This record gives sequence, C-alpha cells and structure tokens, in this order.
Amino acid sequence: QSVAGLRASDFVDEVPAAEKLGFDAGPQVLAKTKDGKTITIHLGSVDDKDRRYARVDGDDQIYLVTKYSADQLTKTVLELRDLSLFGMEAADVVKLKIVGTDGTTVVEKQADQWALVAPTTLPAGFEFDPMAATRQVGSLVRLRAARIVADKINERKAGLQQPGVVVEMTNKAGKTEKVRFGAAVPVVADKSGNKEVYAIGAIDDQLYAGATFQKQRFERGLELFKKIAAPPQMGGQPSGLDSLPPDER
Repeated sequence: QSVAGLRASDFVDEVPAAEKLGFDAGPQVLAKTKDGKTITIHLGSVDDKDRRYARVDGDDQIYLVTKYSADQLTKTVLELRDLSLFGMEAADVVKLKIVGTDGTTVVEKQADQWALVAPTTLPAGFEFDPMAATRQVGSLVRLRAARIVADKINERKAGLQQPGVVVEMTNKAGKTEKVRFGAAVPVVADKSGNKEVYAIGAIDDQLYAGATFQKQRFERGLELFKKIAAPPQMGGQPSGLDSLPPDER
C-alpha cells in the first residue's frame, strides 16, 4: 500500500551532484505488479526541507518525496509485523478476568448479559455496569503493542514471571487467551516520550513494549466496571434551551 500510494511532493528541476543525491548509498525498494512487471524505486539523501530524493528505474526524472513516505517504504519485516496482543472477536468473548496487585476481577456472560462474578464482596456504593464490560472487551480485542522488543531479555528481567497485571479472555469455544504486563522498559523508545512496559501477548511468545497507560488502566481492576452516574441536568432540560421559544425546544 505504501508503494501504491506513493506520491512525489515535488520535482527536481536542477539536478545536484550525484554525491548530494545519495542514490549510491541509499536503499532500493522493489515492487511487483499483477502482470509480473518489477518496479524499482531508488531513495537517496534528505534535502534541507526534510524531503528525500527518489527516482524510478526507466524514468530520468528525479523526484522529492516526504521523509515519512520514504520511511514507510523502508520498514523492516520486524517493523511490519502485526502488533495485536489478542486474537479474539469481541462477539465471541464470554469471560474476562483481570488479575492485579489488588486482587482478581472476573466478569462473565450469563444468558447473554454480563455479570460480575468476582470479587463477591464489593465496596460500599459500588454498582456494576454491564455496558462497561462490553466496552472493555471491545477495547481489548483491539489492544496493540507499541513495538517489538528486539533485545534478548528474559522474562524474569522483564518482570513477567510475576507480572503486575494479567488480562485473560475466554471465548464461546472455551479457548482462553491472556496478556501479561511486566516491568517498565528502562529506555523511552518512542519520540513522543511515552513510557513503556514489557508485555507478552496471547498470539505468540514475542516480547513486546506496550504503553504504560495500558497497564495502569487494568490495574484499576474492579473500578473499570463501576457504573458512573449521569451528571444532573440543570432545570430538567439541556442547558441553553431555556432561551429558545417553546416550539423550538
């Protein structure tokens, strides 16, 4: 898709020296069409506007493409890997279990309605919200890691032998998948500054880095399923309608 959607941001009218173009040292991207034709794209250096020189075999024109577009073309197989942590469909999930430092929370479908199974002793004023369980499952089936951890780190060092949070889902067929969240990653890896934790998903044994807020969210356990009271409306109707004529309210 990155190749098919590649568009030049500009044309190079005055071609600089070969050393400045950087094609000799730059990567090549090969793509094959349905009719068997091979397209070779050469990527060169980055100019002063953060654009990259590009050319296509059989075309003398030198182009400029955004650095972002060029980076998408040169991703490694590891970077293209699916980062999903669960492999289930939300409609098939019948049980959700969260194990954290503060205890275990279990919700289960009973007669097509979510019910709270554990804990059996609830805090004062707590009211279970079945729709919250639906939302949590819908979010979990889309849960993705931030990246794959390429370094060789064992589970003990990653804090996964006794993980801080374990999230399990069981489907109608009785299959259970779980995701484990471990210790903090010692180095901030992404440019946004988001902190990360180690994680192992349900699909494979690969070590991943996930956003810290994902682990922190499930550390809330039972609180994730607490019914939140709707805020009261002033005057019995939405604010701002008082100023409208009765027939327009």
